[in-house]
Amino acid sequence: RCEKDTTSRPTSYCLNGCSGRGSCVRNWCHCTAGYYGVDCSVGHGGAVPGKPLRKLIGAQSMGAPRIYVYELPPRFNSWMHAGAHGWWQDLDLWGEDVVIHRRLLASSYRVTDPNEADYFFVPVWVSSAMWQMNWGFRDLLPTGVRTVGEALRHIRTTYPFYDRHGGKDHIWVFGHDQGGWRVRAKLPEIKGCIFISPFGAKPAQRGGHLHNHDIVVPPLLYQHVPLGLLNHAGRMKVPQQTLAFFQGKLNLHIPYEYSFGIRQGLYKAFRSKPELVLVREGHEANKERYFEHMSGSKFCVAAAGFGFSTRAYEAAAAGCVPLIMQDGIEQAFEEILPWGLFSLRMNHSLAAIATLDQTLASIPQATVDKLRAQLYCAWPRLLWLRHDEGAQTPLPGQQELLRFDAFESVMWTLRHRLRGGEAWPLDWGDGCRAVQRYFSTPPSGMHKWAPWANYHVDAQTLEQYMG
Repeated sequence: RCEKDTTSRPTSYCLNGCSGRGSCVRNWCHCTAGYYGVDCSVGHGGAVPGKPLRKLIGAQSMGAPRIYVYELPPRFNSWMHAGAHGWWQDLDLWGEDVVIHRRLLASSYRVTDPNEADYFFVPVWVSSAMWQMNWGFRDLLPTGVRTVGEALRHIRTTYPFYDRHGGKDHIWVFGHDQGGWRVRAKLPEIKGCIFISPFGAKPAQRGGHLHNHDIVVPPLLYQHVPLGLLNHAGRMKVPQQTLAFFQGKLNLHIPYEYSFGIRQGLYKAFRSKPELVLVREGHEANKERYFEHMSGSKFCVAAAGFGFSTRAYEAAAAGCVPLIMQDGIEQAFEEILPWGLFSLRMNHSLAAIATLDQTLASIPQATVDKLRAQLYCAWPRLLWLRHDEGAQTPLPGQQELLRFDAFESVMWTLRHRLRGGEAWPLDWGDGCRAVQRYFSTPPSGMHKWAPWANYHVDAQTLEQYMG
């Protein structure tokens, strides 16, 4: 039965549906004659032409980064997923490696001639092995490190490109709670590569992130969460705002190892003052209540867990101004996005807890409205949207926003490093206008549509950023 379940699969289970040019066997594309590549997107076909490719996706044109995607044996990616009924990144938080691989293959940034490439992407799907192969989720365990080492040896012996620059133009994705620090520590030959990870902590903070070299990205949010946060006011009446809100694991029995003590400190300081700063344990039992509080608070606390936290990115989708309480930990795309204009950051966060309610209460509402006006333009760039039929999208009618999502933020980061110049994405104003259209026009099938209806956005500031 197991063999039958995993042999022939719907093409949607394979990378980009095999581009309509092959069959899907154990999550690996078997291409029609004349086509090749991991998703059968390369080639010209035989006597009978294959299905035309979709229009390539990409927000940039001249000056865009050019990326070569290595063709690796399926044991490094697709076969790790062969036992899963559906796509891992639709189910949990760590699947950035799969999402980026799929999107790159269908993007205008991909080049099929490696001699034209600015960067090289190594598609090892460590996220698919976290549970099924016991590679761990907090950090990559030794079995996973060995497999990464095997992939590295494969590309070094099969291709001539890695050693030209010591791997500095090679990109790997490690979506673990604490990023790829163990890989860098155990495989010295990989330490010069670019790591994409959701945890921006420095080596001394169990993260291993190298500033201005690695790239911090948002984690994937659970599939139902973005819409639940964005449009909560369209479904239910939102109660009076709380000054600040946090809900999640507290782990009161491990006071510093977890969250550097921030979550526990917040709970102890404000458990008797929920009308000021509401701190609650867990957020899985009643998601609608979580959406309600996240969408009904002036500030939403983003404190680390064992590693990265989803809270800053959930807050952005909800319209709640992120309150970053992660000392020295870099957030997603700080290199190109103006975090200081759409969020607040507490320095010396443990010490700041004692007077946090007074500090936040002293911030004028006009200042909060201006922060939210920037957040209005920024939130799609912190959210992974889906381009293909093989994965569900977190938002209905999201095609309008696809050019401004987290994948494109990765590409803008790489472009900035290559070309210099303006740090902000050059299409910032276009992204603001796309959000305005998206908010004002209900997507098909949405009968109650009122995103961010409980929040005020400063119109003058928004107009300024729309250019």
